[in-house]
Amino acid sequence: LTSLYHWDEAGPWGSRAWPGNCGGNIIRDLLLYFQPKGIVADVMSGSGTCKQVCDDLKLPCWSQDIHQGFDACDPQGFGGEDRFAFIWAHPPYWRMKEYSTDPRDLSRAKTLDDFLLRYGRFFQNSRKSLAPGGRLAVLMGDYSDRDAGYVPLVYHTKRLAFAAGFKQ
Repeated sequence: LTSLYHWDEAGPWGSRAWPGNCGGNIIRDLLLYFQPKGIVADVMSGSGTCKQVCDDLKLPCWSQDIHQGFDACDPQGFGGEDRFAFIWAHPPYWRMKEYSTDPRDLSRAKTLDDFLLRYGRFFQNSRKSLAPGGRLAVLMGDYSDRDAGYVPLVYHTKRLAFAAGFKQ
């Protein structure tokens, strides 16, 4: 469920100028390992790294972001009738860096409790939107907040995923 992963180079996907961008190598390696048979969803797409990786691998990808008005934490859910074979997410790390002016953006949550409530909704939405046998991959790290101190977001990620019905 958790792992250390390292690449010296980010790969040719996405934009390193985008705040919080991760390299596409991790996404590519996960997709090659799990070999999803259906639509890949990137519900926090940022600069579009996952979509670009999917295009290179010839995988269908549904890519959305808060910058396009899409809220992965909307209590109404996401995906509608779509059932995704794989969901990739690289959520904001609470208020480490603000990504948009949209008040629904996880990076703008006023308190850690507010962040965790909305983050939990993301996991509930993901669980409902996955096809049987589908996989969810989340890139999340811990960090030290200016006021709250150490924020164990990896722990909260696992706790919220299990509460939403995900298993190892």
